[in-house]
Amino acid sequence: MEDISEFQQRLARALDRIGAGLEHLHPERPAPAPDPAPEPPAEAAPAEAPEPAEPAIDPAELEALRGEVEAEREFAAQLQERLTASKSRYEAQIAELRDELERTRKVLADTDADRNRVRAVADDLHEACEALRHANAEGVGEAHLINSAVMTELETARAMRRSDRAELDAIIELLGRALPEAPEKQPEDADA
Repeated sequence: MEDISEFQQRLARALDRIGAGLEHLHPERPAPAPDPAPEPPAEAAPAEAPEPAEPAIDPAELEALRGEVEAEREFAAQLQERLTASKSRYEAQIAELRDELERTRKVLADTDADRNRVRAVADDLHEACEALRHANAEGVGEAHLINSAVMTELETARAMRRSDRAELDAIIELLGRALPEAPEKQPEDADA
C-alpha cells in the first residue's frame, strides 16, 4: 500500500509541474469584446494587431517533465504487474487451500465412518459374547463357541486400534502441513 501511496504522490507532483508548464504556454486570455458594428473595408492595407507575447517555456524543462511522466507511467505499469502477480499467487494459494480442506474433510469423514462401523461391530460382538457366557454358565453353551467369540472380540479391538491409529496419523499429517517447521518425528521406542 505504501508503494501505491508513494506512486500517487509522485504522479500528483508531476501533473502539477506539467500543469504549471502548460499555464505558461497558454495564459488565460480575456474574452474578446464583441465588435459594435462592422467597418467598411478600407483601401489601405489593414494594420496587423500585435499578437500577445506568450511566455517562453524552457524546452529542457518541458522535456524533463515529459520524462518524469513517462517514468511514472512505467512505475505504474510495474506496480500493476506486481499487483496482478500477487493476486494470481493469492488466488492459487486459496484454491490450493480449498482443495486441501476438501481432502481433509473427506479423510476425516472416512475415518469417522470407519470408527462408527467398528464401534457398532464391537458393541454387537460384546453383546454376543455376554450372551454366550451366560449360556455357558447355564450349561447350554459350547466352549469353542465362546472361544471363537472372544477371539472375534479381540480382533475387533485390534481393528479399533488400527482405526484410531489411522485417525491419529491423519491428524499428524494435517498438523505437519499446517506447521511446516514442526520438529522432526522422534523415533518410537521399541519397548513401548
